[in-house]
Amino acid sequence: MMTERIFIGVAWPYANGQLHLGQVAGAYLPADIFARYHRLKGNDVLMVSGSDQHGTPITVRAEKESKSPKEIADRYHEGSLATLIQYHLDSEDPTFHDEGMAIQSMVADQTRLAEASAAFGLSFFEQALYLYQNGDPELERSTWDNYTPALVATEQALIFALSIGLIFSVAFYLLSIIVRLIV
Repeated sequence: MMTERIFIGVAWPYANGQLHLGQVAGAYLPADIFARYHRLKGNDVLMVSGSDQHGTPITVRAEKESKSPKEIADRYHEGSLATLIQYHLDSEDPTFHDEGMAIQSMVADQTRLAEASAAFGLSFFEQALYLYQNGDPELERSTWDNYTPALVATEQALIFALSIGLIFSVAFYLLSIIVRLIV
């Protein structure tokens, strides 16, 4: 039996209030059933969702609360996301639980990335302090593992490098002779 790769794009509810039964029954439940069915068949399933942060209901709520649409969307998105993660983590289905762990990890990574990018606006010394206090060995390791030097090894560049190496070798050899003569 051939494994299929299944992508499920779940409808995005507006982030203008807490998750409710209509969103769960209308968007999440059918997609979840479909995903579980395909996983039981042994298919590779990717199910993604989010929240609509730019719709009219968000603007209406923002005007009612004298807030910006971004403040409203951020508040309800975070609350809904926390509820969704907890729902996944509380599941007895190991796949669903693992998805919750993955989502929780991605949110933590996104939070760390936001903090790190905010650090770029700091002075050099504040950036150095941030990196010292919040060092991420995984990030450092992946940075160096994936590092590709920008220098292109052309024939001209190699001749230049060898010439410089030869010049320094001869200079240090002559310097060592001079030092031996003086001492």
